[in-house]
Amino acid sequence: MITIRKLILETIHMYHMPVAGNTNAGYYIVSNRDELRAFVRSITHRIQEMTDRQIRVQAYYYARNPEELAKETPDEPQNDGEGTADPFDEF
Repeated sequence: MITIRKLILETIHMYHMPVAGNTNAGYYIVSNRDELRAFVRSITHRIQEMTDRQIRVQAYYYARNPEELAKETPDEPQNDGEGTADPFDEF
């Protein structure tokens, strides 16, 4: 299925365009340093929020299922692999 997000990523990759986005402004071409800084700040904050949520969900899961923690191995990934692929691999 083709989505707007995939088309935007393809455009960024194919045309080397500095396309950014946020929930208030939608997608836009970064045209100055202030916009770039704002985008980087925003996405860094979102990454931190997602990381914090991942840590909490894993901790709460293992607190409720301690027997599962013993099954973990050091080489085993801490997620199911969903969403970890480079989005540009498909282009």
